[in-house]
Amino acid sequence: KNDQSNAAVRLTRAFDAWRPARRGGRRFLLVDEAQHLLTRPEFSSLTFVLRTLLERAPDVCVLFTGSNQTLLQEMFDRKDAAFFRSVTPLDMPDLDIGYLEHLKMLFRHRTGRTIALAGLKRAFDALQHSPAHLNEVVRRVILAGKTDIDAMLEAYLPEFNEIEVAGRSLEPLDAALLDVIRAGGGPFAEAELARISQQLGRNIGKPAVQRSLGRLRKA
Repeated sequence: KNDQSNAAVRLTRAFDAWRPARRGGRRFLLVDEAQHLLTRPEFSSLTFVLRTLLERAPDVCVLFTGSNQTLLQEMFDRKDAAFFRSVTPLDMPDLDIGYLEHLKMLFRHRTGRTIALAGLKRAFDALQHSPAHLNEVVRRVILAGKTDIDAMLEAYLPEFNEIEVAGRSLEPLDAALLDVIRAGGGPFAEAELARISQQLGRNIGKPAVQRSLGRLRKA
């Protein structure tokens, strides 16, 4: 509880320092990977503090984004969630050449080397337009000290295909837990167990989670 209280105090101070009292103007706040606020019970009080801060700051526009659309949507659909029915969903456009150009710029900035835009596009298409997978391929290119994304893509594709096939053939509980793990959550967290139980329409206990994790390890 002390850790949660300290975190709430730090959040409040940081928010107040970021948004000093002033007349006119608006501020924009981006909360990326916001679905992580659902992954642990101890995050709940912190999320309510954030909701209170935002309600007291009408000059602040906030955008919640995340890589797990299902969990992100639950932040606003669950009746016990801090942000229940508090936002307007926006259909964002698919990532296009602008994203790839940005990735190329970041690669250049981080490494001093140049990666081919055409190669990034080929990789993005081959990876079914998944930013997470493309970022992983680029990360491996950086760590290898190279610029040849085509060669790294060729090496990565078997792993990518295994992930995609496994995801399509999983049992409902296994797929739900895999989503939790990919989002950085804890599969044994009480909040996750309650959410998955509601999602599947049956009570999910820790023994069932343990068996599911065993199946995932063998997949």
